[in-house]
Amino acid sequence: MSRIVLKSASRRTVASRSRIRSAVSTIISSLASEEPVRYKKKAAKKTAVKKSIAKNASGRLAVKKAIKK
Repeated sequence: MSRIVLKSASRRTVASRSRIRSAVSTIISSLASEEPVRYKKKAAKKTAVKKSIAKNASGRLAVKKAIKK
C-alpha cells in the first residue's frame, strides 16, 4: 500500500497528522476491499477526523491521489 504523505501545517502536531493518515488509510483500504469500515463505536472520533481532513487541503489531495492509485 502506498504511504500517504501529509505536508506539515504549522499548527498541526505529528500525532494528529499520524491519526489523520491512519484514518485516511483505513478509509482507502475499506474502499479498495469494499467492506464496511468498522468505526461505529468511534463515531465521535470519526466526525472529528472527517472535519480535520476537510480542513486540511493536503489531506484531501492525499485521498484523491491514493484513490487514483
